[in-house]
Amino acid sequence: MDPSVGDLNSPHSMGTTIIGVTYNGGVVLGADSRTSTGVYVANRASDKITQLTDNVYVCRSGSAADSQIVSDYVRYFLHQHTIQLGQPATVKVAANLVRLLSYNNKSMLQTGLIIGGWDKVLFFNPGTDLVSSPTPVTV
Repeated sequence: MDPSVGDLNSPHSMGTTIIGVTYNGGVVLGADSRTSTGVYVANRASDKITQLTDNVYVCRSGSAADSQIVSDYVRYFLHQHTIQLGQPATVKVAANLVRLLSYNNKSMLQTGLIIGGWDKVLFFNPGTDLVSSPTPVTV
C-alpha cells in the first residue's frame, strides 16, 4: 500500500480549529479555512463562520454538510422569530435552537458549533454571549 494515500478504512480526520472569545467590548470568533477529509484537501478557502442574524454568528466544525444544514435551519427559524415578534432574536435564543436541533439529532450529526454574538440582554458580559455547542449540546 502506498503510504502517501493512507488507509481508506481509517476514521476521517476533521481537524478544524474554531475559537470564540468574549471580552468587555464584545465577542471575537475565529476559524481556519481549510476543508479536508483525511489527507485530501477539498477546499483551501472555505468560510466556517456563518451569519445567522445581523448580530449572531456560528463557527462550524466537523461534517460540513451537517453543520451547514443546522446553520440553515437555525437561520430560517430565527428569521421567522424576528418576523413574528417584531424584534431580533437574542444570542441565547439562537444557542437554544442549535442545542435543540443538535441534541434531537445527536445520533446523526457529526458537528461542533460555537454560537456568538451581541444583543441588548445582559448575560455573562454586558451585551455579549458565547456558547460552545458540540453534539450533544448544553447551554
